[in-house]
Amino acid sequence: MTLNTGESVYRGRGVGGATRGSRANSPVPSSIAPPPGTGQWSAPPEASHALGSVKTLREYGGIKELVRDRLLKDVIEATYAKCPAGSWMILICDDRALRIISAVAGMYDIMERKVTLVEGLTKRRAPFRDKTAIYLCRPTEDSIQQIIDDFENPIGGKAPYREVHLSFLSRVPDKLVAKMKACKALLPYIRGFGEVNVDFIATEASAFSFDDPTAFRRIYSAHGDSIGSEPPSSLGYEEKVPIHLQMVNQLVSICATLNEYPHIRYRADSEGGRTGICLKVALLFKDQLDQFVASNPEWWYHGGPGHSERDRGTLLIVERAEDSLSPIVHEFTYRTMVHDLLEMEGEKYKYTPTTQVDAAEREVLLNDNDECWAEFRERHIAEVTDMLSHRTRDYISNNSGAALAKDAGKSMTLGQMSDALKQLPEYRETISKLSQHIHISSMCMHVFKEQKLKELAELEQTMATGERENGSKAKRDVLHKEMLATVETLDKSLAIRLIAVYIISQQGILAKDREELFRTANLNETERRTIENFMLLGVTLERPEKRRLEKIFSSRLLAKGRNDINSEYAISRYKCYFKEVIEELIGGTLSFEKYPSVLPMPVGVSSGGASSARSARTRVPGSTGGPIRRPTDKKMFSGGRQIVFVAGGACYSELRSLQEVMQTCDKEIILGSTHFITPKSFLDDVAILSD
Repeated sequence: MTLNTGESVYRGRGVGGATRGSRANSPVPSSIAPPPGTGQWSAPPEASHALGSVKTLREYGGIKELVRDRLLKDVIEATYAKCPAGSWMILICDDRALRIISAVAGMYDIMERKVTLVEGLTKRRAPFRDKTAIYLCRPTEDSIQQIIDDFENPIGGKAPYREVHLSFLSRVPDKLVAKMKACKALLPYIRGFGEVNVDFIATEASAFSFDDPTAFRRIYSAHGDSIGSEPPSSLGYEEKVPIHLQMVNQLVSICATLNEYPHIRYRADSEGGRTGICLKVALLFKDQLDQFVASNPEWWYHGGPGHSERDRGTLLIVERAEDSLSPIVHEFTYRTMVHDLLEMEGEKYKYTPTTQVDAAEREVLLNDNDECWAEFRERHIAEVTDMLSHRTRDYISNNSGAALAKDAGKSMTLGQMSDALKQLPEYRETISKLSQHIHISSMCMHVFKEQKLKELAELEQTMATGERENGSKAKRDVLHKEMLATVETLDKSLAIRLIAVYIISQQGILAKDREELFRTANLNETERRTIENFMLLGVTLERPEKRRLEKIFSSRLLAKGRNDINSEYAISRYKCYFKEVIEELIGGTLSFEKYPSVLPMPVGVSSGGASSARSARTRVPGSTGGPIRRPTDKKMFSGGRQIVFVAGGACYSELRSLQEVMQTCDKEIILGSTHFITPKSFLDDVAILSD
């Protein structure tokens, strides 16, 4: 039997005796089957046009586009190239694979590549004996058994597909390879076997997620990893996998996809100890990546032999406990407000238009496919509402002539003009999209006013920065009185959030002051425990009472964060801690005491380079040709790629901050995390840490 090893990237023997350790010019795989009987993989000439010939990831379309091409071209199109002319294929995915491919491609993208049907691996499926099947899934015991069952216990007693190509999201354990090899019913139908290394969600061009909301509890729970060692079923794990090992395996998948063999830096534990998760992940990641490189001699990496057009990148491993403040401080950029103030189901928002009688509920997917969302999401809500209003008026004005041209020479009333304009398909589509965002932004502003968030945010900003809007230093006793007056008027969720901001930003408050706030906010024991659980993240809850003389010289607020001097809005002047870390990493000033490297850094690459990383927010002028304006120029980067990984969850304000830094320097920065969090999800997770 001839077996196509496809994207095999790990050492070991493959099914049917084919080698698993050979790959030519990743990430573009060979589309040529190995010569019969040799089991060896030979790369086609076009393999040389891999990512190595692309100057920057942004030119390639970002990490999201890279994953899209890996799945559509290197899996689906490469499989079709081996099928008989005119044939069609079936794509069979487990839940994890479906989530990954859905993040980067639509159903039309898949169907136009000769895939006639996409089906779930665990569902009962009708046989298509005249078609090729592509299995795309995680290499788990259950998934492999399901594939075997399809052939050992087929419907109708015959093999369900003409032939199969197996594509796995990560390395297939040797015992599972042996299990497939031992299945005589399956083995004759296998025509392709590959490990594609995309065991992560490419959320956008400069961000990725492992989509594991249990990670925070598994890292920080008072009971250790045991309380949450059962990962969610969507991840595809059946066995209990330690959280640090799970993260390492997925980080190797990321680096294999990006062709990065990075220098590794990590957050050293402070005096409080925390969990040691960063050091544990850093050391194990180095070992695992070294094994990967050693077992894949044809895999290349940026900065390696023959690929010196870019330097080796740097992976910086940090953790959520390093900054517990940023996830709960109110932020008023569009994306952050939507996820904070509205009821979201992942990327999905549901609403019922109020301008129509008996209107049906609508669903909106807020992702990169929505160009308005992609343009506006990192802008301040004040800009978004103003731009949407002007954009809509401009579009109607500019396109009214096109609508009327059809009826040139006719006498038309204003009502007829309006009707003619609304008949244009492009008008309906564009106005509908703009109307959706007008509604969503209006809902955000409604909650903003209803909860009096302007006043609340000013209090938060004062605590976080230690300064009032006018730059004057705030006093502790005055602030405490303001806190008592404010929490008395808030609902429980906002009161908990504000008290948490107060305690974290001030690195603890007096025990009697904390008790007074709890009583004033009328918090019960469970609600109080939410705030007390921040201690498990290394937060100091209580500071000692000072003597009289000390009080005189320590009456000012502490400043947990810094003022962002470039912020245009007083209620958005707090600067995320990780933004400072990234700026220092890029500028070459990041402390090796706080952020040591696993191995000594080579001379000249201790940082991202010499280019400064100002925090100024730059505006990219848009075109004037339409209602949706996106920059078309592609930024050129120099030096090595900087990958920042946050164990335990990253927040959207940190993603926005990273993109601001990248706009002002010539370095490419990618933010990744176990998952992305909202203020509510973060506080909910903190609340159960001690359970």
